[in-house]
Amino acid sequence: MLHESGRLDEAYLHITRAKELDPLSSVSRYVRSNILMSMRRYDEARLEVLTGLDLDPDFAHFYQTLINAEVNLWNWQGVLDAAERALKRPSTEFFGIIAKVTGLWILGDRDTADEALDRLVEMSNRIAGTRIYYTARLLYYAQRYEEALAIYEKDPTEPRELAWRPLRLAYIRTVMGDLPQAAQLLEAASQAAERLDGNFARPELFARNLLFYRGLVAALDGRSVEARELVEELEADLQGRNLYYDVARLRFAMGDVDQGFDLLNRAIAARAPDELAELPVDPLLDPYRDDPRFQAILGIMGLAGARGGSG
Repeated sequence: MLHESGRLDEAYLHITRAKELDPLSSVSRYVRSNILMSMRRYDEARLEVLTGLDLDPDFAHFYQTLINAEVNLWNWQGVLDAAERALKRPSTEFFGIIAKVTGLWILGDRDTADEALDRLVEMSNRIAGTRIYYTARLLYYAQRYEEALAIYEKDPTEPRELAWRPLRLAYIRTVMGDLPQAAQLLEAASQAAERLDGNFARPELFARNLLFYRGLVAALDGRSVEARELVEELEADLQGRNLYYDVARLRFAMGDVDQGFDLLNRAIAARAPDELAELPVDPLLDPYRDDPRFQAILGIMGLAGARGGSG
């Protein structure tokens, strides 16, 4: 597919033509919104799905894009508004709970967020498909790692997810401190990608994440030389892809705190709000939440006084 292969301009042109031929097609509108998200045109993606929801309020996947757009725009009230709207219909309840947990956790209401997350886990145990990965991601933010592992350990229902399964497991094992197991899973992910020869979901993003996770394991394992080589490889691509957040997390893991904060501030200066979307809730950054520089960034994001994380 053009979108998954990174040919975004071509993909956008094709889906726009498809939408013009059938303006009422929810699928075309949803695909177009996802392409706009990949192009970092978040306001347009948001408008696309809001219009789509007016036409087809039961098309649940519109909320998938809407939640991501609101988070990447740092529109926290918009996340809660999406939750309220989605929770009114049984067909969209799953994404409504995702939005509710996301908004409440970021804003610091952890008790209410955990209650909603329990409901999401219960629903995820009864369904299949890639939707349950949203639940696992939220469990990671809540530092409920064993539950996140249980979801990621399920056999993928789609062959295109086969390479991603060990990669996701590796990340959870890394933050749990099980570095030998994480390293084995990263090797398994690499081998799976080679066998599939690029015929799986988002191979370019997979390669970037694999590089980041290898650097993270090396940094946390005290292999500083290897970690620096990997972080330098990622930094070489900063101008082209704005990977400030991933490199910042590696710098923090390596103990280069000042450089980590510098990279976070560069993301703000580059007007790349999506780069910091995970910052309010990322467990890897918990040790730095009381740093005035961290609090200043939260203030810029409209989250002054909110801690997120586990603290």
